[in-house]
Amino acid sequence: ENDSIRVVKAVGAVEAIVSISAAQYQKPTLTITGTGFGTAGASVRINGTDVTSKKTSQSDTSITLKGNKKKLALKKGANEIVVIVGGAVSNNFTLNLLDHQAP
Repeated sequence: ENDSIRVVKAVGAVEAIVSISAAQYQKPTLTITGTGFGTAGASVRINGTDVTSKKTSQSDTSITLKGNKKKLALKKGANEIVVIVGGAVSNNFTLNLLDHQAP
């Protein structure tokens, strides 16, 4: 017989680890992929600006926002994206946008 004791620790409020693994902007849609987003209620900040109102869909692994660069607070060059779920804040993800217009 196996007399070993298994201890399982449970935490009352489990905060999921929120992590962004990728982001892509293809006008007019910004898709953020990662883990721990939940199915509703995530907030999105781009360059410090709350753009949650532009969210069109959310799943545990993907958030989609719709709008032009200005409405999404996106700028040419490096853009810092953060997802907040409950009190958990994701990593800072940097999305680099290049200017595709000819000089």
